[in-house]
Amino acid sequence: MATLPWHLYFLQGINGIGMSMVLAGWSAIFTRHINKGKEATQWGIDSMAVGLSAGIMGAVGGWLVTKYGFTLIFIIAGTAGLLSSVVLLGLKNEIKGVFDNGITNINLKNIFDWREKERESK
Repeated sequence: MATLPWHLYFLQGINGIGMSMVLAGWSAIFTRHINKGKEATQWGIDSMAVGLSAGIMGAVGGWLVTKYGFTLIFIIAGTAGLLSSVVLLGLKNEIKGVFDNGITNINLKNIFDWREKERESK
């Protein structure tokens, strides 16, 4: 599909926008199910798993490029991205209500007011 370099930049931009949405959802789901008192350990394991996976897949991807070319990598990466999006759409009810704090008009003032009310209630 991409025949010029700007095509790749454009597609990576779309990927970046999508990933920004995915990361917010993942953080909400992960935080909701984290064990009390083990937050640092579990966030550390999550971060390590993401970094290790990226490193391993980078090495595997490099090997696949030298063996089969870039086309295969783009197909695999695109397919994996689409599949992960479908899985997240199936989990949308998992985060329903996580961000429901009575804020109807989201702006910085409302967010800071909500944080202050949360601190006062503790």
